Amino acid sequence: MYRFTSLCVLLLSAAGPAQSVTIPQGLLAKEGAHSRHVPLRHNPARIQCGYGPKATGWTAPKVILELQARANDTAYLNTAFTVDCRVMLSSIGCDPECTSYKFAQNHGQDVITFLTRKTCNFAPFTKYSNPPAPFNIVLKGSRPFLAAQPTLLVDWTAYAKVYQTNTNFYIDAERVNGSTSGMKGVSAYYGLGCNPANFDSFATGYNEGELFRTYCYTQNAGDLVVAWLGTSMTNIPLPMTGCTLYTMPVLVHPQVQKTTTTNMPLYFDWGRLPAGIVGAKAYSQFAALDSTMRGVRVSRGNQITFGDYKVTYPFMISHRYGYGSGFDPDRSDAQYGWIDTAIVFLVK
Repeated sequence: MYRFTSLCVLLLSAAGPAQSVTIPQGLLAKEGAHSRHVPLRHNPARIQCGYGPKATGWTAPKVILELQARANDTAYLNTAFTVDCRVMLSSIGCDPECTSYKFAQNHGQDVITFLTRKTCNFAPFTKYSNPPAPFNIVLKGSRPFLAAQPTLLVDWTAYAKVYQTNTNFYIDAERVNGSTSGMKGVSAYYGLGCNPANFDSFATGYNEGELFRTYCYTQNAGDLVVAWLGTSMTNIPLPMTGCTLYTMPVLVHPQVQKTTTTNMPLYFDWGRLPAGIVGAKAYSQFAALDSTMRGVRVSRGNQITFGDYKVTYPFMISHRYGYGSGFDPDRSDAQYGWIDTAIVFLVK
């Protein structure tokens, strides 16, 4: 305990007084190239933003007392609203790529609740005539955070008792372009779902090194859903259902999931794609059993062709997020997100 405490004192001493900088760096008086609609435009919501060493530009440990965000140059707000905000931070061992859709897995071992859950009030404002907007979305820490490494993960949650849509409230964000190589993987659907016909299926992460996921919308609450992969396309009618088997199950996902709302996507993770898979194909489909345990339905099919497409960025920023009426910020996984975009924060 003594050694750990001493180390913390030394690091805090080395870090010195907090100075205001932006992450990504260099955007104090410059508008970011993108925007984000979570949190605040849609609530409840949760977003993680990751920043690598070249994005922070920090050359020494950084004491963080406060984070500030700003509205995007196109944003305005007509009606006041209230949400509860919470912010978690981590640095040592955090993942600046926000690789996982499970929020906890992207954090480092020094994760803390920087801002304990607090009610935040947002007043109407008009579009700023001379962007960038001021950094007036203030997230003052309940305790200081020491970023001992030049990487940072910001985890911002907005809690709301009912689903909110605060039209045109976008937060300023940066987007970075990279150089590309390789062949893009593709996903193409075929056939129709049954009961209903828009029992849709999708896939994402189909390039080498990416997390391969399939997901679906059953359009029904209370369904138990099974996912599988096949090696070829089929067209086999399923007796007494009006449904079609579009690929024969070869690999069935071990997890059975349940929908809680009619518009809820269900994601099934199959792991990271290995090298050498470029050009190979897989086929996916889903089956749903409704709450009566009698009505079985299946989705349309998807054909996935794997690629080795890669983007190399000058610095690393990323984000993962989720939101919506069926989204629980403390229990749900992220639904969306990618490398190359993150909220612009003023760090104090």
